[in-house]
Amino acid sequence: MTIMTFAAFKKLTAKNFSLRNGAIGDIDTALKTYHTPPATKDKLNTLKQAIDAFKQVKNLKHGDYTLSGREGKSGVTLLGTQVEEALKPAPLVTASTLVSVHGNLRQVQQGPVGAFPSGTNYRVGAENTRMEGWSYAPFDPVEFSWTSAITSGFHGALSLSQTSRVTEALRRAKMALGFAHRAMIRISKVTSFSSPATTEEALYISSFGSYDAKRIARVMRNFTVLKLAIDRGPRIVDMRDTDYGLRCYAACFRGTLGQTDGGTGQVSVLSALTVFLGRAFFVSGTMNYGDSTDATVGTLVHEFAHGAINAVDVPPVDASGTWLHARESDIPTDPNFGASTDNSVQASTAPTVKLLGQHKPDYAIVNADSYGQFASGMLRHYGG
Repeated sequence: MTIMTFAAFKKLTAKNFSLRNGAIGDIDTALKTYHTPPATKDKLNTLKQAIDAFKQVKNLKHGDYTLSGREGKSGVTLLGTQVEEALKPAPLVTASTLVSVHGNLRQVQQGPVGAFPSGTNYRVGAENTRMEGWSYAPFDPVEFSWTSAITSGFHGALSLSQTSRVTEALRRAKMALGFAHRAMIRISKVTSFSSPATTEEALYISSFGSYDAKRIARVMRNFTVLKLAIDRGPRIVDMRDTDYGLRCYAACFRGTLGQTDGGTGQVSVLSALTVFLGRAFFVSGTMNYGDSTDATVGTLVHEFAHGAINAVDVPPVDASGTWLHARESDIPTDPNFGASTDNSVQASTAPTVKLLGQHKPDYAIVNADSYGQFASGMLRHYGG
């Protein structure tokens, strides 16, 4: 579990604690000490003690601090959760229970189990981990008849390190969507953006354009659906040994998972999100499977947006706002509104997303990468 930086913690608590003294100052000191190498368990325990002492002081003044509406609470609560998760001992796994730990890995008997001596215990860590928050599905030629299996370079089941890579990437994507969702809750409550804009507002403007209540409401609902979808747990389909998987990093079919209850207005998701992973996901970038990059998080959220909120790939515009490629439709009610006629020509980098939001905000809110850029930006901002 990543522990947020002091800069991120201060941003979350600065409004209520402009004077960094007393109990909040003790947390500041412990957090700075923890991030001064080496990061040790003793330092982590000291940080936990500072957080517990802070909550005890506040409970005496305000009752149960965790139930209060004070804005500074979110930063203390989030940091406390991160510390508690980091201090949890890793569960023990035996060779005999490794199959159940790996969920529904159908080929696991031919995979890593044989590498472990019978009766030996293993800590779940960087090289042997369980699936957390997702399910695995091997390629099924009947269900996915639009591509075909290949035999060259056959991979079989995911290795433990590959499973760890998926888990870590999805964990950070979930964290990013959580930050983005909470930011949108705050943004949706304002009637105009600040001058100068807050960091959250600036990230929104870079991704979706200027203030507009209707657009903000739509983006807010979309991030609610995305958060619900990742919380439910995506279904990961292993496409490495298919013709499609040779060229694929990650992909989702376009779809709409969200539904709104007409009586309560509550949003829910209809089913699990299906995500296809190809060979490039496991070989690109760093081979440190315990650490996914911000680019991976942005790409995953981009793909989730296709699969959960029917987002499209909108083509880019130039600095004057002129389209650089044709769209399938410019009718807002059309499901293909804004979709590029060529998927390889899309606004899918921070500069192109910013130009799209600046000049074509109605198109930006249906662009998959606008959601990826906002979520990964929030992750960087809050130190995930």
